[in-house]
Amino acid sequence: MYQFTCHLTAVLALLSGRRLHDLSLLSIADGHIQFTDEGVKLLPVFGGKTDHFSSSSTPWCFISQSNWKVSVPDLIRRYIELSKDHRGDCQSLLIDTYRRNIPAHVRKIRSYVMTVFAKIDKYSSPGSTRSAAATAALLKHVSLKDVMERGGWKSQNTVLKYYYRPYLPSFISCACLLLPRVNFLPQKRGGAHVKLVASLNFA
Repeated sequence: MYQFTCHLTAVLALLSGRRLHDLSLLSIADGHIQFTDEGVKLLPVFGGKTDHFSSSSTPWCFISQSNWKVSVPDLIRRYIELSKDHRGDCQSLLIDTYRRNIPAHVRKIRSYVMTVFAKIDKYSSPGSTRSAAATAALLKHVSLKDVMERGGWKSQNTVLKYYYRPYLPSFISCACLLLPRVNFLPQKRGGAHVKLVASLNFA
């Protein structure tokens, strides 16, 4: 279950472009997850950096893919079934694989992403997935507005100053550039194929 959790976490981080903290807010409780004919909608619980009493996160939407290893809806279905005995009544989507009935907090989520990095002999900050996704999208000529909507950014200056890194030799950015352009469009259009994590194998 540990390897599967690492895989799902890395896929969510790369395909959503969201903060790792936001991944800790994903829930399987009623009203926070909805499977549809096309895929799945995830609504994080309140508590994101940009959440306010007057506004909160919009749903993250992912479309089913033919390769289950990069198909978020399929991965989540498998994960819920795989983790049901270990998670107990824990409602967080991502759980602590070493302690029963405990959600995966941000530090644990970071370690899951680092495990995937180490497995493919690449080392970078776990949070670099967010910068990589934004950079790759902009290099694919996705509009800044769509990039901001997908990643939950409020300021154009923040994206361009701190997350757009076209000249850095980031292996994640290179991997993201292999993704179809549709992957980086707004949430309602879902995710797509990623070769970086598709190459991983699990028992």
